Amino acid sequence: MESLAVYRKIAEQAPFFDTVLMHGSCISVDGEAYLFTAKSGTGKSTHARLWRELLGERAIMVNDDKPLICIAKEGATVYGTPWDGKHHLSTNCAVPLKAICVLERAEQNRIRRINPAEAYPCLLQQIYRPSDTEAMRTTIQLVDRLSGVVALWRLGCNMDPEAAEIAYRAMKGSGS
Repeated sequence: MESLAVYRKIAEQAPFFDTVLMHGSCISVDGEAYLFTAKSGTGKSTHARLWRELLGERAIMVNDDKPLICIAKEGATVYGTPWDGKHHLSTNCAVPLKAICVLERAEQNRIRRINPAEAYPCLLQQIYRPSDTEAMRTTIQLVDRLSGVVALWRLGCNMDPEAAEIAYRAMKGSGS
């Protein structure tokens, strides 16, 4: 409990340092990070595991639950933290964030680019929302900036290994 209380304090102050905490599973492949976000139970950790199985040693788990994202005008960097979910998968690293992928369950695997307006509700829901009014105002500005510096995707997936192949091929080729 003490550890979570400390992280909450960090998350409350993070926006003043151009940083947000996001609920998601983040993996790095060849020095670029891909973050999967969705409501709890959708399959973020499972999808990240499929990427690790597909890509082997090229894939490094940045954080499986609550990474920090520092957002600059020219891009975003994701950081592994010790607050890494029930599987305790994280690496003490900083990696440029290439894409954020909103997951949803589907019978057929499919992926498509989405625009910031489409991604915004999910991003705002999955980012820690501070209780302080000024910190929350800054968080909203950071979400706007984040959606402009990384590629945004929506993946409908059934958690077959093919889902990871489809997602990786699409997002690897994306520009921000």
